[in-house]
Amino acid sequence: MTRFYFRTGPTDTPWQDEDGYEFPDLPAALDEAKRLVAEMAIDGIPTAIREPLEVEIYNPDRVKIVTVSLHLCIEYAGGDSQR
Repeated sequence: MTRFYFRTGPTDTPWQDEDGYEFPDLPAALDEAKRLVAEMAIDGIPTAIREPLEVEIYNPDRVKIVTVSLHLCIEYAGGDSQR
């Protein structure tokens, strides 16, 4: 088992996840991060187009190894889009 840490807010804020979570491997930690992003989306999509919902995964040394994000894209029939 490996300990992973998750961050869902700005990186300049204090750690919300002091203890971390143990998973057998990175794919299992990614599954948890995807679940967290989905829960965040249930609470509401960001009002700012360029503001993704994201969860960062850190290794035991608290070095970021993965970012899982959900972006909203609005595409108009004329081909114009907003991301």
